[in-house]
Amino acid sequence: MKTAFAALAALTLLGARPAAAPAKLELKVITASPEGFLVNATLITGARDAVLIDAAFTRADARRIVEAVRASGKNRSRSDQAGLPERPLRRPIGRRR
Repeated sequence: MKTAFAALAALTLLGARPAAAPAKLELKVITASPEGFLVNATLITGARDAVLIDAAFTRADARRIVEAVRASGKNRSRSDQAGLPERPLRRPIGRRR
């Protein structure tokens, strides 16, 4: 009992607070057309931001994805703003110089 009281007093003096509950994430799966090989793009949105996983093969499917991202109203950034490469490597994987 003394130990529990001492721990509670120490936490109170140190200003410890319970951890905040994590924000809920929402998933929206956007399935491409048969011409786009029926791939799934997943839009993950939180309280403020959105992340898009995968993309589309056809321009029409890409436009549907863009509209879903815009409709979410969340913050979004491009890969070059995050310090990631804008385009894939020009050299095929597995080939050595």
